[in-house]
Amino acid sequence: MKCILSIYLTVIKIIVSILPGMHFINLTILTLANADVAILNWLNHHRIEVFDPFIHFITNTAYFFAIGVPVIMLIVGYSKKNKYIQFRGWYILFSIFLAEIISTILKYGVNRTRPFKIYPFIDKLTAGGSPSFPSGHTTDAFVLFFAIVIVFKNWKYRLPVLIWALLVGYSRMALGVHYPTDVLGGFIIGALSPFILKYTVPRYKQQFN
Repeated sequence: MKCILSIYLTVIKIIVSILPGMHFINLTILTLANADVAILNWLNHHRIEVFDPFIHFITNTAYFFAIGVPVIMLIVGYSKKNKYIQFRGWYILFSIFLAEIISTILKYGVNRTRPFKIYPFIDKLTAGGSPSFPSGHTTDAFVLFFAIVIVFKNWKYRLPVLIWALLVGYSRMALGVHYPTDVLGGFIIGALSPFILKYTVPRYKQQFN
């Protein structure tokens, strides 16, 4: 597993080295730096501390829910031989994989330092080791939400996922491990990835139009 991860990160770093546009992203982040830190500082120090265990729980669900939902759909779909569920499960899973690849490329391309490593007044309340931009947790949460928006028209499925995704994004700032622009970046990647897949794969475009 470690060998596969190492190969994956090596490939990502090679892609980053030849990819244009990283300077523009860095410049945009620097332009917004003061507001970024001010908002983060406020959210980090004005959270309701009694809810910290709940916020920790929410932040830790991002990856497991993002992967778990489509995997459960696939298990149910294949066990019941339901092609409707199978098709949607694979679409959500591929959307998440695409978002993860884009997020990882940007993380190592922008290579932004985590806020708690620069500003000692930011309280680090959860784990955060990889580069800061974009927020991987927020990416996972919003790619799941937007993929569900595409595959399910009923808001009884959409609304709970939207509330959860918003809480995930908030949790990353409240716990001091991401800037607001990191969370915004994760939101944008999460929002775009399912639509990129939808409009570039003819089968998905036909099915979901």
